[in-house]
Amino acid sequence: FHATKPRAFTDGIKDPDNGRVQENEWRKTMLNLRDSIIYCPHCGEQNFYDINALKKQGKLNPCWNCQKEIVTPPRIRIGKKIIMLNHDTKLFPHHVDDGEKYDFSEAVAGVVRNPKNPNLWGLKNLSTAKWVVTTADNNMKDVEPVRSVTMAVGTKINFGTEKGEIRV
Repeated sequence: FHATKPRAFTDGIKDPDNGRVQENEWRKTMLNLRDSIIYCPHCGEQNFYDINALKKQGKLNPCWNCQKEIVTPPRIRIGKKIIMLNHDTKLFPHHVDDGEKYDFSEAVAGVVRNPKNPNLWGLKNLSTAKWVVTTADNNMKDVEPVRSVTMAVGTKINFGTEKGEIRV
């Protein structure tokens, strides 16, 4: 978003034929912004994960609302995409397959709590295909549809066309 907005309102205004940001690029930018939403653990307000701030400062910017520190949340890197794994996060076909259009009608994965241990979070397979998971200690297992994998550092998920890695 930080790169697209200035270009749209400088070059795009001066040279609408060559400098204009196209609709598809705006759509991709807004989807990336949506994927970067994180919640403040203190006040619950939505903030954005800013990888540049994290690299520069070693931590995220404080919450815009309460000014308290935000802890870096669990996330998954799929290809070049980074998606925050919040309590309400769903992954859609375009997340796990670059060839897919932006379709939000059916999620292929969702963040869930373990019913036996509410402090344990996982990623539930909502697709019709099995995933192949490699844990941080190199154990491999299949995750069939409607089953879940624990969100643990270094867990790698092969979704079929793309691979993701969970980071905490």
